[in-house]
Amino acid sequence: MFFFGWLILHSIDPGNLEESGKWSWNYLVVGMGFSFFFLTIPLQLYYSYTSERSLDGMYPDLPKILQSHSGRELFKAHLAQEFSVENFLFWQYATMWKNKYKKGSKKTAVNYSRIFYTFLESGCTLQINVSHAIQQRVGKHLERLNNSAVPNDALDECVEEVIGLMSQSLSRFYRSDLYEQYRKHVVGHSENLNHSI
Repeated sequence: MFFFGWLILHSIDPGNLEESGKWSWNYLVVGMGFSFFFLTIPLQLYYSYTSERSLDGMYPDLPKILQSHSGRELFKAHLAQEFSVENFLFWQYATMWKNKYKKGSKKTAVNYSRIFYTFLESGCTLQINVSHAIQQRVGKHLERLNNSAVPNDALDECVEEVIGLMSQSLSRFYRSDLYEQYRKHVVGHSENLNHSI
């Protein structure tokens, strides 16, 4: 952009300033460059830093959204719009599996294998995006199902990665109509609680 401005002014030379030796258009280009690098960029960095810090307390974090029924459903709808609902579904089933875990139970083992074949097996319909190493570790528990019980923390690494993936969608969720619905529901719910007290 600076180059084109310099090229135009240098070729036109309005008022014959450069030809008469009163002014060089190179100074203008250099001055514009300095102002950009020493004024514009630091100001942009400052404003982006302060705006991020001021928004920290404005929006609820992912665990708070996932605690309420309406938050879960609206965030799930948002993830469906982004074609990543499998992350939510995995989180939901893995959390239910852990909450209902019974060591050595046949039902626990069956549900573990369902979760693996639905979300973690290579090429499955709802495959989540976790590292291959984690996928292999979870698969090893499946191979040992006949000999030993699946540990209670077998899916914890996967859940952590999936929560990280879902957190990446939060900023887009905050700008969506679904978040406005969530906010209205939460505000309305808290007003109803205040009136009942």
